Amino acid sequence: MGLYVLLVGLSMLFGKQRWWHVINELCEPRSHTLGYVIGMLALPVGLLLVLLHNYWNSGLLALVVTIFGWIILLKSIFVFVASPKQMGSMVKTIKMEQWWYVYVCVVLIIGAYLASAGFMGR
Repeated sequence: MGLYVLLVGLSMLFGKQRWWHVINELCEPRSHTLGYVIGMLALPVGLLLVLLHNYWNSGLLALVVTIFGWIILLKSIFVFVASPKQMGSMVKTIKMEQWWYVYVCVVLIIGAYLASAGFMGR
C-alpha cells in the first residue's frame, strides 16, 4: 500500500496537468461515466481496508492505514454518487488548485511512511 501511495504522490507532483484533466472531466456535466467508473474501482479497495483493517488502537501505522481506508471508502462513495456539479463544488470548497502542492506533500509523506514501515517489517 505504501508504494502505491508514494507512486500516486509522485504522479501528482510530476503529472499535475494529467491529474487536473481528470479532475476537470469529473466536474463536467456530461461526464457521469468517469465518476461512476472511478467510484466503482475504488469502492472495493476502501471496503476491504475498512472491513479487514479497522484498527484504531494498535499503534500509529495501523491507525494511518485505518484512516486511509476510511478516506478511500468515503471518497469512492462520494465520487460514485455525486453529480459533476457537486464534484466541482467540492474541488472549490477544499481549494484543491490553490493547495495542490500541500495535498501532494501529505500524500508523499503518508506514502513514504507506509512504504518504509512495510519494508522494515513494522
